[in-house]
Amino acid sequence: MLKPGVRNIAYGASDFEDIRQKNDYYVDKTRFIPVLEENRYLFFIRPRRFGKSLWVSILETYYDIAKKDKFERFFKGLWIGDHPTPERNSYLILPFNFSAVRADVEHVQSSFEGYGRIQIHAFLDTYASLIPEQTKKSIVGEATVSLKLSSLFKAAASLNLPLYILIDEYDNF
Repeated sequence: MLKPGVRNIAYGASDFEDIRQKNDYYVDKTRFIPVLEENRYLFFIRPRRFGKSLWVSILETYYDIAKKDKFERFFKGLWIGDHPTPERNSYLILPFNFSAVRADVEHVQSSFEGYGRIQIHAFLDTYASLIPEQTKKSIVGEATVSLKLSSLFKAAASLNLPLYILIDEYDNF
């Protein structure tokens, strides 16, 4: 049990919102967010246990339009809380964590299809108020995750909805 006033070190934790809600010890790296915005496509290569998943979680919380009303709760006292960028909370976030996909050759495709469907459905539920019902039905009706994603990307473009795709554990395969 921790002494009063002593903060927990959330070793191995990768959920930014959970860390902030519990007031766990956190090393603020949010000053790098404006640097990221100078680039269109980002690919982070770091060793295992180096904080990539936590960083993806931070980006999801920072950029997600659905979490706009939670900005103060999660970023107050952090560098980016005092220096928000114009892109703050302005994207629809489509997250993928490929650690949830079985990597063995016999099951990778079916596992990816199942996981992809779950993520796309969750995305459509999260942003239900921004996507017309007929568009959602069209996306869901596609036969494969590849076709669902293609349909989703086209819909986002035609509806002028800015989309941010976050992929974690890309090396699972």
